[in-house]
Amino acid sequence: KYKDGAPPMCFGVIDVRNTSEAHLKGLSIPEARGQRFIVSSSSQHSLFEIAQVIHKYFPGYTGVPTTHLGEPAKPVQKSSDNSKALKVLGITFSPFENSVREMVESLIQYGAIPRPE
Repeated sequence: KYKDGAPPMCFGVIDVRNTSEAHLKGLSIPEARGQRFIVSSSSQHSLFEIAQVIHKYFPGYTGVPTTHLGEPAKPVQKSSDNSKALKVLGITFSPFENSVREMVESLIQYGAIPRPE
């Protein structure tokens, strides 16, 4: 359905490894007890941006959108304040591009998706 273009949506992105690290630190750091944290990238990314990263590192994949479906996505908000998670939990969020690339590599490694042609 989306081979003709990426739908216009934006959202915060987080590497699952950062999420698990935040959970573990939330359980082990006394200052984190009873707190809530925004565990997400501070900026929002679109599905089109994700598709661009996939094309950059895995150009053999077909069916990944190369254009926008309708108007390009605009973030609902420009950023999320994850400073509390950075300060209290002491985590460093993985760069967006690395997370997307490593996610695709993992999906290939575990056979969830085929290797690109």
